[in-house]
Amino acid sequence: IFSVILNISFIQAQTPIRDADNDFQNCRFQNALDNYQKGMRKISKNPVEVRRVTYQIAECYRIMGNLKKAEQTYLRLEKKNYQKDNPMLFFQLGSIYQLQGKYDLALKYYEAYKKRVPDDPRINVRIEGSQKAKYWNENPTRYEVENLKKLNSKQDDWAPRWGNPEKSTMLTFTSNRKGSKGDGGDEWTGGDFSDIYFVEKPKSKNTEWPPAEWTPTKPIDEDEAVNSPVSEGELTANRKGSQVYFTRCPHDKKQVKYCNIYTAAKKGNGFAAAEMIELGPDSFNYVHPYISMDELTLYFSSNKPGGKGGYDIYKATRTKKTGKFNTIVNLGDQINTEGQEVFPALRGDSALYFSSDGHPGLGGLDIFVSTYRNNEWSKPENMGVPINSCYDEIGMIFDDQEVLDPKSKVPYLSKGFFSSNRDGGEGGDDIYYFLLRPIVYTLAGYIRDEATL
Repeated sequence: IFSVILNISFIQAQTPIRDADNDFQNCRFQNALDNYQKGMRKISKNPVEVRRVTYQIAECYRIMGNLKKAEQTYLRLEKKNYQKDNPMLFFQLGSIYQLQGKYDLALKYYEAYKKRVPDDPRINVRIEGSQKAKYWNENPTRYEVENLKKLNSKQDDWAPRWGNPEKSTMLTFTSNRKGSKGDGGDEWTGGDFSDIYFVEKPKSKNTEWPPAEWTPTKPIDEDEAVNSPVSEGELTANRKGSQVYFTRCPHDKKQVKYCNIYTAAKKGNGFAAAEMIELGPDSFNYVHPYISMDELTLYFSSNKPGGKGGYDIYKATRTKKTGKFNTIVNLGDQINTEGQEVFPALRGDSALYFSSDGHPGLGGLDIFVSTYRNNEWSKPENMGVPINSCYDEIGMIFDDQEVLDPKSKVPYLSKGFFSSNRDGGEGGDDIYYFLLRPIVYTLAGYIRDEATL
C-alpha cells in the first residue's frame, strides 16, 4: 500500500511538468510556462530537475519576448553553474544581451560558448554581428524611419503588404488588436489570435507621403472567408488584388495543429471560401507567403525537413495562374542559414528582402536584401541602421509610386514600410515607414573666360 501511495504521489508531481514539456515541444509556450511554474513546487527536492525546469522557464520567457525575466532566470542558473551541464546557457545569455544592444556582454557569453562548443555553425555569425554592430550604429545609412502611429495599436501590428500592388493604395497588415475574431486563445504568446486588417490612402490630391490621413482601419473581411476565429497573418495579393494568399494557424486544444498558406478569390466586397495550398509534408509550418507579380511563383518560409536551419525560404512555381504549385525549391545556402529566414518579399523581379537571425546582424531578426543575377542570389546585405536595430525587424515592402520630396522638390529615391518591436512603439510589434531622400546640390558662383577673366 505504501509503495502504491508513493507511486501515485510521484506521478501527480510529474504530471504538470510532463504537460509542460509536451506544450513546449508543440510551441504552446504560454501553457508550458504556466505548467512549469505550477509543477515547480512538486519537484523541489530534485535539484537536477529543478535546474532543468528553470531553464525551460527561461526559454519560454525568451521565446515569448519577455527578455527581462528571461535574463533574470538565465543568470540564476549561471550562479548555480548550470552551464557545466548545458553550455547553451551561454549562447542564450549572449542572445539576450545582443537583443538589448549590450554587445560587449553578448561577446563575453558568445566567446564562452565558443570555447565549449566550437563546432556550432551559428556562433561565428553571432560574434561577427556583435563586433560589427558598433560600426553600424556609428555609421547609419541615410534612411529615415518613423513610427506610423495612425495604424498601430497597443497590441502587435506587423507584416505590412499591399492589397492591390498595381495601384498601391490599399495597405494590409496583421494585428491581434482588440476586436479580432479570436479572443484570448493563442497558446504561443498568451495573447489574442490575429486577423488581417487594411487601410487605404485618401482619394484627395494631397501628395504628402506617408499620407497624413488614412481611411479607418477595417478587417479585410467580415464573413470569415479570410479572417476566422483562429490566427491569420501575412497577406499577399496578386497585381490587382483579386486573389490573396495568407497564413492561417488552426487551433485545437486536444491536438497539435500546424500553420499553412491559404488562397481566396475576391468576391464582391468579400472573398470566396479559402483553400489550402499544398506545399509539403504534414506536421510542419508553411508561413509568410509572397506572390510574384505574374502569380506563377510563391515565396514562403517553412521548417519542413531538408532545410538548412529552423525556418528556410522556399519558392513554389507553377505554369499557369490557376494551376497547382508543383515545383518547390529551397533558395539555397546563400540565403538560408542554420538560423531563421522568414518574411520574404520581392521588389521588382530580382530584389529579395527577408528577415534573418542567421546572417551577421545587430540582434534578433534583421532585414537583408539579395539580388538574383546570372541564376544565383547575391550575398545578402544587411540594411543597416536605422532600418535595423537590436530588436526584430520584419516584413519590408516598398511604395514605388513617384512622390516629390518637399525639401528638395525631387522624387524620393526610396520609401515604404516594415515592422519592428523596437523601443518607443505604440505596442509590441509596430508598423514603421521609411524614406530615402535624394541628395541635391546647389552650386552658386561665376563662370569666367580663361583668357579675359
